[in-house]
Amino acid sequence: MEIIWGIFDDNQDPVTGGAASTSVKIRRGSDGYLYDWNDGAFKNSGWTTLSATLTEIDATNLAGYYKKDVTESGWTDGWYQVFVRYTGT
Repeated sequence: MEIIWGIFDDNQDPVTGGAASTSVKIRRGSDGYLYDWNDGAFKNSGWTTLSATLTEIDATNLAGYYKKDVTESGWTDGWYQVFVRYTGT
């Protein structure tokens, strides 16, 4: 699965070169466990990598859009929440 997020400034201009200022977390709704990007497991503590950065897709043709791939095999049916954060200026 691809998580895709668009980042645009107050004038609706795309933000490019901002990958290092992004982060994404995933929470499983049924129990509130968070995804560990290191081993692909949902945990309530002991994460190695709780957040991952997104990658800029194409600064020229898809300016402002970033993505992160995640393998969802083994996930149970249900609701998952994706939290994306941008800390750039």
